[in-house]
Amino acid sequence: MYDPTQRQAFMIAMITAACILVCAVLALGAKRLLVSVTALVGVSASLSLMLYLLGAPMLAVVELSVGIGLIAVLLVFTLNLVGEEQVERRPVLPVMVAVGLLLAVVAALVYLVQPLASSDLAGPTSPLAQTLWHDQAANTLLQIVLIFAGLISVLGLLPEIKERTEL
Repeated sequence: MYDPTQRQAFMIAMITAACILVCAVLALGAKRLLVSVTALVGVSASLSLMLYLLGAPMLAVVELSVGIGLIAVLLVFTLNLVGEEQVERRPVLPVMVAVGLLLAVVAALVYLVQPLASSDLAGPTSPLAQTLWHDQAANTLLQIVLIFAGLISVLGLLPEIKERTEL
């Protein structure tokens, strides 16, 4: 099992946090809804990795399966079904103000988290595959069943949605 040093663990956490922020900004600023959904998938995947690194593998599994599995699949399916309407969006804040605020938040997070890099924090004690398929097998299978149930229910609504659009 890979055992990173404290400095490497800090860098991995910062890169993961940066991925969360970048994907969140992309999700909010995208002109097309499909790009926003894809960026939200990135947020969910990065957040799952962060939760796993922080020692909460069960939360990571739930975030991964619900965030990426159910929500993203349903949103993409709905967008493909209904179509995408082009909306002209104007930024709420000027771009430079938003970038400045983002940099200030990132600097504050680095300043606040830096002392934690030298502390002895507990990380994940088992590999992700073992956590998913051995330790949490029943929960993982339940999440898979929920994802398929959501997809089947949306497919059941498909004829009703087509009837409404034809009228």
